[in-house]
Amino acid sequence: MTDIFTRPPRFRYEVHTDTICQGWINSWTVSDGNEAPYFDSFQSVDKAHREISELIADVQREIDAGTREPEDAYDPEGYRVYDNVARKYV
Repeated sequence: MTDIFTRPPRFRYEVHTDTICQGWINSWTVSDGNEAPYFDSFQSVDKAHREISELIADVQREIDAGTREPEDAYDPEGYRVYDNVARKYV
């Protein structure tokens, strides 16, 4: 059985998050129903950037609604789109 760490990406692009201990990594996971979680990937650069924008906007809505503290906002600079084929950030 393939697990989260060995399953290859489904699509070309990933969103990487800047982490303190591991540097830039794909930490975005999804699960398709009964499958084990796996790292998410995207068909296009634009879709990956939209996912980042949606995350930042969702967090800002929580701050605006008072359900998250302003100091817990996410910095857009903490996310990058990685091209698995070219092996570089785009």
